[in-house]
Amino acid sequence: IITQLFIEPIITHTLQETICPEDSVFTGGYWKSVPGTYNDTLVTPEGCDSLLITVLTNHPSPVAGMAVTNTCLDEPLTINDASTVSSGNVAAWQWAFGNGATSNQQQPPSQTFPAEGVYDITLTVWSNNGCIDSTASTVVIHPLPTANFTFDSVCYPQPLQFTDLSDPNGTYPITQWAWNFTDGQTSVAQSPQFLPPVYG
Repeated sequence: IITQLFIEPIITHTLQETICPEDSVFTGGYWKSVPGTYNDTLVTPEGCDSLLITVLTNHPSPVAGMAVTNTCLDEPLTINDASTVSSGNVAAWQWAFGNGATSNQQQPPSQTFPAEGVYDITLTVWSNNGCIDSTASTVVIHPLPTANFTFDSVCYPQPLQFTDLSDPNGTYPITQWAWNFTDGQTSVAQSPQFLPPVYG
């Protein structure tokens, strides 16, 4: 009796997997998310072992960022994207401004707000590899001051004394004034004097 013995070679297959840091792949009987090389032994239909080698690497996550400063109620708020990624590029943006408006532009349009107060602005970005990051920033919309003044009636040619009674309507004081009088005189003092050119 002559017996022929055939030795089947071990089948080796290498799988390259690149995922985002927040993702994972199933290999070796477990979910893996840490970069590295993982071996998984499988059995062929002939009963022989095969080896699956998974080389796992990570795409870098983007870093969501924005540049925004506090503003006054009557001024549009400018918001600039400052997101980065170490490899690849930032491919998509989703903004929410806290005033009911949203945008998917990299540089969103200027925003206005219905009332003074504190608003939360959120930004979510995706890289071209599908990785994601989010950030949030708080912006303060300051109330407008209420201009008001009084003055004393005097005999010509005595100067008129104007007294500022303006209300800042908030915690921040008024720091600048601009007075314009009918004869072209101006002043930046808080409570200036005005010398009328003629009586009347």
